[in-house]
Amino acid sequence: MALKNRTESKAIVTNWTPVLDLETTHKPDLRDNILDNIIFRKDVAGSGTGTGSITIDFLDIDYISWDGSGSNLTITLSNIQQGEIKYLMLTKTIAASVAFVSPVIFENDNQEYVKSLRDILFKIYNKNGTDIHVRMITNDVPESSTLYPGVIEKGIQAEVDAGIDNDRAIVPSTLFNCDFLMKTKIIAINNWNMTSGSGSLTFTQAHGLTKSKIRYCKAVIYGDDGGDVYMLEFNGSGHVKFDTTYCTLINNSGSWFDSSNYDNGSILRGYLIIEYEA
Repeated sequence: MALKNRTESKAIVTNWTPVLDLETTHKPDLRDNILDNIIFRKDVAGSGTGTGSITIDFLDIDYISWDGSGSNLTITLSNIQQGEIKYLMLTKTIAASVAFVSPVIFENDNQEYVKSLRDILFKIYNKNGTDIHVRMITNDVPESSTLYPGVIEKGIQAEVDAGIDNDRAIVPSTLFNCDFLMKTKIIAINNWNMTSGSGSLTFTQAHGLTKSKIRYCKAVIYGDDGGDVYMLEFNGSGHVKFDTTYCTLINNSGSWFDSSNYDNGSILRGYLIIEYEA
């Protein structure tokens, strides 16, 4: 006959040990090892309802679903024996706190996060027979009208579509909203003979952006020989400046780029990469 659950089987396995040829001091270890490796037919589930100061009793129960909606919760856990692992699925009111009565150790207690959640799954385990450890293992992302410090909420679709809430997190059905968005524009640098002799030390191109929104830029330069790629600023060689309409790339006379490897005026010389605030 298949064993039903850990609580039911503990007494059964304990009765096996006297007939085994082991020293008495090793019998508890054997019992616990057997329990840890048994696959049970099912877990026994229970349920309950209550708010305020409540007692949740796990006697002969492995999983409890508890509706604590209505107010803050102070929970006393009972009948959790050494080595046992239990689970509590708690439904609560958003903004309500959850506390556990000693000797329970709430390992990842973050009340600002707890308050923001509606449904929380707790793993409960008795390590040493004295301290009962509780850990939240919920993956819930809160959704409510109130933000708690350090907590991210997911926005409902209407909020995200309207763009009126900048504090909501991305979820599969929505888009992330923020106060600003950085974009990148890439401009080709075509046909620039960079030398002071046969070419020009400057290259000017319309950027098509609002100058005050530009936040960062880099000019990537290719040589005539198709070898290594350099930034225009390499070894103090040059820089980029912007006015209202144009960006100008400036190559310093006698620099790394003022040479025969950069005098072909009929090739793609590189790219100007601009990041700007949308």
